[in-house]
Amino acid sequence: MAPSTYVHLQTQAQASRWTQAPSLKALLAIIVVFQVVIMFRASPKPLTPIPMGNKSVLKQSHMNIPQKRRLAIASFVDGPEHLYGVFSTRTQMAKFNMSGSGGVEQVVIVPKDFHMRNKKEWNALTSWMQGPDKHIYQVDRDFIIKKIPNSSAMWKGTFNKLWMFNMTDFDRLIVLDGDILIRTNIMHWFDYPTPCATQAGGEMERNSGAMVIEPSNNHFDQMMQILPNASTYTDNTQGENWNSDYGDQGFITSFFTTSYNASERMKTMPIESAPLSSYLSREKNPMRYFKRFRPHIIETVHFTVHKLYRKGSTGSDSFLCDMFQEWFESLQGMDDNFYQEVIQFDHFQECPNATKYDQFRPSNRASTPP
Repeated sequence: MAPSTYVHLQTQAQASRWTQAPSLKALLAIIVVFQVVIMFRASPKPLTPIPMGNKSVLKQSHMNIPQKRRLAIASFVDGPEHLYGVFSTRTQMAKFNMSGSGGVEQVVIVPKDFHMRNKKEWNALTSWMQGPDKHIYQVDRDFIIKKIPNSSAMWKGTFNKLWMFNMTDFDRLIVLDGDILIRTNIMHWFDYPTPCATQAGGEMERNSGAMVIEPSNNHFDQMMQILPNASTYTDNTQGENWNSDYGDQGFITSFFTTSYNASERMKTMPIESAPLSSYLSREKNPMRYFKRFRPHIIETVHFTVHKLYRKGSTGSDSFLCDMFQEWFESLQGMDDNFYQEVIQFDHFQECPNATKYDQFRPSNRASTPP
């Protein structure tokens, strides 16, 4: 028996002798027993492994043992062009030691009919997302979109990113659009107060292209209840329309700014966490010093205007040209047959001393970029 629950078992005759004629030896024995009982009661209970499948969790009754958080970088894929971001993110997560032993998983959410509409892309996606830290979730694309009023001029497709708030299998998610380049290890983002995102310039709206969230069924359900009331904001808007502007990010910003308690409102990440390419390319950009002398502090770049997978997307800014180069390098290793239609895109036509995209094709990946 455990010492802390020790009970001295004895016969009735033995008990009678102890009661009627207590000797010095018996008294000493009683004292020792009480000392042992007190000692064990004063000591912390030992850690006990509790089996949980293939894992075990250590439990102690008088203290909370912090559990390892389940973290992931997630993106919503609605069309073929979004897959470049999935592959780039996969590459950069491995490059900067976030996946694998880093403990950060990669999650992709797709419409449940994606595999029928985009068979080639689906095959590519499933081949990339192999391993215990890679996950594909299928959702009903229309479930959210049909809640948005038909009269609204908002970007409806982007609202499917709201599914991320329902991903309660994970403790925290970094949500990235498919046009974001990861340039360094961003695991510290998981420690930011949630929800948080960046702001462009002096805008009030947070940009939903890069967010850190803590999934919550309660938040998701509330969003679904409010969504039918959302509409594009104009100066003639009467009453609460649950959208400041810009589709889903206007809705998310509105949703998380209703509380008077600042701790419950949406937070803002540092501008260098995910600056917009449209902001970086401004001639009188406040970040021009950092672009030139501290480019390493820019952790990700959000290619807003400069969609690298669309023909005619160019930029003459030297820093953006470097970002284009990094993005193309992150695509090395893709299936050569997958992006035949984009190898002719002249994204570098205004960039000095730049290499054409087709020189980064898998068959030529041994070549050294300038």
